[in-house]
Amino acid sequence: RIFRHVLANDQVDGVVFASQRPRMPQGGEDVFTAMFNTDLSLHVAGAIRSSGKPLAMILYGDGPTVAAVKEQAPMPIFDGPEEAIAALRLQMDFHAAKAAGPFRPDGADETCDLGPARTWLDNHSGEVGEATLELLAAIGIDSPPAILARSPEEAGRLAEETGFPVVLKVASAEALHKTEVGGVLTNIGSVDEARRGFESIRDNLARHRPKATMEGVRVMAMAPPGHDLFIGGLRDPAFGPVVLFGFGGVHVELFRDVERVLCPSSLVEIESKLNRLHAAPLFAGARGQQPVDPGNFVRAVRTVARLLAESPRVAELDINPVRLLADGTVLALDARLRLAGEELTTGRWS
Repeated sequence: RIFRHVLANDQVDGVVFASQRPRMPQGGEDVFTAMFNTDLSLHVAGAIRSSGKPLAMILYGDGPTVAAVKEQAPMPIFDGPEEAIAALRLQMDFHAAKAAGPFRPDGADETCDLGPARTWLDNHSGEVGEATLELLAAIGIDSPPAILARSPEEAGRLAEETGFPVVLKVASAEALHKTEVGGVLTNIGSVDEARRGFESIRDNLARHRPKATMEGVRVMAMAPPGHDLFIGGLRDPAFGPVVLFGFGGVHVELFRDVERVLCPSSLVEIESKLNRLHAAPLFAGARGQQPVDPGNFVRAVRTVARLLAESPRVAELDINPVRLLADGTVLALDARLRLAGEELTTGRWS
């Protein structure tokens, strides 16, 4: 009766019931033995069926006795509250997903025309470095202005024209991981710094990659501060195109705060998974920071998912960092790409 009354309450969504089955004296006929040996399974099952709500039963006691009860019970019996609560959570998630119905990706975004992106892809092959930002611009993901300088003097002049401070980044097909070869300098604040920075990056590349060809140094406007995120894409042998996203920058491989969606996806799916990230509370503001709306980042992830779904040549894509500014603007600060037809260089894209 207690089971039925509790489960019938509109304020109750499920019940955890803990009981015990101690080892009783053989042949005992006292009231306690009778109470502990009462078979509650049929009553529990009836209460569950009549209410349509879950009841998780926990049984403590003598090992062989509890094992014998488990063998005869028409329902799972758990050894402790942690196990029971975990099972209820799994059941809740299952029925929530079932009630939501089959997943349906968003339709094509009319504001994003993939035509220019396809043209760009037709004109490129193999592994592509920072020129990948051109592809992202074609699908509506902007970057700070950047110009290629081919000499220290040109770096100084372009930096002044861009407006200080600027970032200097090596441009070389053999140095896609720029930071590993000392190929990135930030917060350059003068013409002389830009000139010396060009020379420093050139020397660093020669030291780390002696056979590398340096096209020059890209002079890029410094992006305002914000949250550094990342968007990645790959073509899984079993699942097809997959997009990964999370908090990025130099710590992406350390913290691995990552979620994944199959392509194409939807804003609802991406937003729900974004909120599952450990660092997601940062969007609401932390330690005096202003809250920021990640909506544009969610839309950027959906756009990349559509690109991978409709462009089979895109084998792998890495956009890191993607900076989310205080006003919700999204800027891709660096990117690289591998197009189908080229073997993956071990360790470079891991």
